[in-house]
Amino acid sequence: PPNVPDVDGEEPLLSKDIHRSMSAMTELINTKMAPAAERTGRSQHSLLVKRYREILFDCGADFSKTSAAVARRREARELFRGANAAGGG
Repeated sequence: PPNVPDVDGEEPLLSKDIHRSMSAMTELINTKMAPAAERTGRSQHSLLVKRYREILFDCGADFSKTSAAVARRREARELFRGANAAGGG
């Protein structure tokens, strides 16, 4: 169908972009935010860094769950394609 997006081709690119963005955020938190918060000595700044780390951790967990679901769906689709090609339906 002409208007159906190429999910199989798009997913690896999106996955790579998400990994890159999360790595960049981790690096920024560790190399810029945390040292800056330590220099100020203010607890609210350290708490903010902690919160950003928690958010990043949650995003990573959600991404892992979603990636696993996408992989399961892809595998199921391939199994059905194989069954249909073998004359099963």
